[in-house]
Amino acid sequence: MGVRRFELDRVFPFLFSVGIFLPNGIKSAALGALIIHFFPKIKFRAFIGFLRKDYLSLMFIGFFLLTAISFFWSENKGAYFEELNSKLPFLIVPLSIFLGNRNLNKSINGMLYAFYWTGLLVSIACVFQSAFFFPSGFQWDNFVYEKLATLSGLQPIYLSLYLILSSLAWYQLFLSGEFKKSRIHFASPAFLYLMVVLLSSRTELMVYVGGFLLILLRHFWGRKIIIVCSVLLFSLLTVVVIMCSKTNAGRFAEMVDVKSDYKSNKWGGRSLRIEKWRNTLECYMNFPILGTGAGDCEDELLKVYRKNNFEIALKASYNPHNQFLQTLLTLGPIGLFFLLGIFGSMLKRADRNQDFPLFLLVIVFAFSMITESMLERQSGIFLFTVLVSFFAAVSKSKAAELPVEN
Repeated sequence: MGVRRFELDRVFPFLFSVGIFLPNGIKSAALGALIIHFFPKIKFRAFIGFLRKDYLSLMFIGFFLLTAISFFWSENKGAYFEELNSKLPFLIVPLSIFLGNRNLNKSINGMLYAFYWTGLLVSIACVFQSAFFFPSGFQWDNFVYEKLATLSGLQPIYLSLYLILSSLAWYQLFLSGEFKKSRIHFASPAFLYLMVVLLSSRTELMVYVGGFLLILLRHFWGRKIIIVCSVLLFSLLTVVVIMCSKTNAGRFAEMVDVKSDYKSNKWGGRSLRIEKWRNTLECYMNFPILGTGAGDCEDELLKVYRKNNFEIALKASYNPHNQFLQTLLTLGPIGLFFLLGIFGSMLKRADRNQDFPLFLLVIVFAFSMITESMLERQSGIFLFTVLVSFFAAVSKSKAAELPVEN
């Protein structure tokens, strides 16, 4: 029993949280630790009955199975098998977590602490590198955008997403009373937020601000002075930090400049993504029923880029930068149904169990996927499948422990 608890509470959360910043082999090790801990406990005889009751797992597994079946209409078999391999967590993670263990309440803190501390320590390390270890010496621009994210090995948008999830872990720990004895932890959300601002991911900044406003409204509803003062202070701090860097100021100026387009913009952003979305929808109209299949999405999209002289996207082999459109193009309306079904099932569970952190998790992932094809990267797949499955399973087990009113 002690060994099994160690595997879940220490090995898996550590490998998972740290593995996001390391090569895919570490992520595979985390997946292996999950399987070793949970699979021996799975009762496969109850599998079909379980799926009938648990729509979230059904949506996850359906997404994977549709990806697998698309073998029959994918021409590029090599790309197909790479895509199928990357989507394995959609099958393994929900099966392991939902079927393998019914009591996760005592294990959730291991995951929360691993996420919180990893986000905090990686942020401190990134700031340290920007301050002392760049050849150009100490410069303010070293603390912004891609330079700030260099040490993490992630793109700024993915590091920003990770830090938002670290802040969500902090919020969950705070609600459970974990930080009562140590006030130093109360400065962590402000530091993590400043990191997100400096990383200059415009979508993730809006997600963080939106989450902050939802938390304010939940805890201070009816106390307008606190809400207004908090919003004003939050806004002032954000504007000051953005304006301190030419890079940051330029990126956000382009975001609000609706007259410019990607050809004249330095950073692309909104106008470039809109053009990708138009080309994606045009490509999808050639495969309206089943999509391109898991192996042919990139090839078919590049054909449309070439046809429309979309040179910048063609040279960089851009994906749609929208997970919902990416799924529609690859797997058709049925694939999009499964993806939306995951979010719908999460929202239903969060509402039924009155689980506000789970609701916030839905908001973070759903809005992040509007401007990023998150499930086309291994880090994004691991973050999504593990956190959604884990938090949803904990929410379900907590609800089962609630007393029934007569």
